[in-house]
Amino acid sequence: MDIIGQLPIEIAQEIFTYLSATDLSKCCQVSKTWRAFANSDLLWRDICLKKGIICELEYYHEGRWELEPMVDWAQAYMSYVRRRFSNWRKDRKTITTINSCYDTIACCSEDTLVFTNASNVIFIYNISRRKPFGAQIIHPECVDKEILSLNMCNNYLIVRQGDSFSVYYKDNHEFKLKGFLLRHEDSYVYTKHYYETNEGPGFIRFCIIENGLCILVGKSLFICKLSGLNIEIHSVGILDQSLLLHDKYRAFVITDYKTVTGFDVKLNYDDFYLQEYSLIAIKSNKNIVIGLLAAENSLYDFKVWSLKYDRLLRTYRTHRPFGFEVHPKLNLFSSVSLDKFNRRVLLTIYDLIYNISYEVDLNDLAIAQVRLSFIGNDLLYCATRSDWDIYDTTYLLDLSSMRILYENDIGQVSIVSVDSKHAVYLHGEAIEIHTYID
Repeated sequence: MDIIGQLPIEIAQEIFTYLSATDLSKCCQVSKTWRAFANSDLLWRDICLKKGIICELEYYHEGRWELEPMVDWAQAYMSYVRRRFSNWRKDRKTITTINSCYDTIACCSEDTLVFTNASNVIFIYNISRRKPFGAQIIHPECVDKEILSLNMCNNYLIVRQGDSFSVYYKDNHEFKLKGFLLRHEDSYVYTKHYYETNEGPGFIRFCIIENGLCILVGKSLFICKLSGLNIEIHSVGILDQSLLLHDKYRAFVITDYKTVTGFDVKLNYDDFYLQEYSLIAIKSNKNIVIGLLAAENSLYDFKVWSLKYDRLLRTYRTHRPFGFEVHPKLNLFSSVSLDKFNRRVLLTIYDLIYNISYEVDLNDLAIAQVRLSFIGNDLLYCATRSDWDIYDTTYLLDLSSMRILYENDIGQVSIVSVDSKHAVYLHGEAIEIHTYID
């Protein structure tokens, strides 16, 4: 039964105002009725104006359409997206530098850049336009503890000081203090007011996953669900605190002998039966989970599990990997590793649908680690570094032709984030923002 399709158009479009451009585009593909609701100049105009996109001329709709063509504001948005990927392909960008002083800690999510320095003050910049601008300054309530990390989780900003976490919520383009996650020995509580606690001995580990913060302390994993205006804390017992790995969706811990379990923020879990101490890294998308494990004779294995069928699909043997990444939407992943003769460094794309792989020689043996990011469906960004402190070279690979489009020397930088709109780097005492939007 199509409930949305039976609503009056005014009510349906009011519901659609809460959707992103990607979700609105998918709604246009559901049915003719949904397309009539979602294909609205009012909806697309609001999305475009928030991103600074202007629709100046009527777009010419070429060809015969079985369905009505997308409205002009939707065409303007799609043209904006196409130009963004074209800018990546041609290395056409605007570089903006923000002086951040020393001891800089930074994070970035969507159109928001957050950083702090030795001053212990948090600076927030809006980077949705070609020229970023300062949007807000936050003075943490806890003034006697150094800021150890900054993380973004959807509309939440999470600030770690000691073993405590301050949680800010973004409301109408401004971050407001929501509350605190405070450690009481081997437990965590949520409170709206900060107070000193007995944090207890031992260290903690934490990670950010989709819609949540996970904290490992003692023999418990605390999963803090950040959803809307509510914060919920749940605890899960574990066997050993020596392991906490994570990807975008799950936190992975040891729950039993030869069992690693991945939990999402809703406490849904998947068990993976493997020698836990051989597990080096694990990443996933909505369909697959890929783990990198140490094997015999200084070799390594990529193990691929299907979440849909709940079983191990394939194992790929590799030599000395420097990093890997899973495509967020498609069933493929990429890695950079040495060949079996230790003479070449190969960037490999594994297509899990057809069980084939493609290799590209990077012509560089002085690599210690890589950072990989998929830019849309057809581009792969690869940054390499020759030691463990800084990245110095980037490559852009066209996945459709398996050809390197260009190679850049980016100096000596740390990478804050890379997506289809921006590449953000820490460069000495400054933050460099490479913007690919017009």
